[in-house]
Amino acid sequence: MAPGVTLTGVGAILLVIVAAAVGAVIDTLLGPALGTATAVMLAVGVLGASWLVRRGDLASVVIAPPLVYLLVAVATLLVSSDLGVTAAGVAAALVYGFPAMAVATMIGVVIASIRHIAGR
Repeated sequence: MAPGVTLTGVGAILLVIVAAAVGAVIDTLLGPALGTATAVMLAVGVLGASWLVRRGDLASVVIAPPLVYLLVAVATLLVSSDLGVTAAGVAAALVYGFPAMAVATMIGVVIASIRHIAGR
């Protein structure tokens, strides 16, 4: 980690949200649903946030991916769906987005573990 470069827990979560939102915009421009770009950007956001967040706020980054994905999925449904936000639409987005959420969460756990062991 670069000396002096740290994020608060809120700043780290905002980084993850912005990264996932950029992925969602790309996916929405390419097709009707969230997909690879959202998954990759969510993972990149968690990687960056977990590396830059203050050590005491690591837990917030580790638990963030499912919540951020839910937020992005609901926002995408609000913007791009003619039906609006429905329980079925949100459930489908969460089911199809589970691998992205799991991978991003695991990235956060691994980086948090490395930082914990290294004392950084």
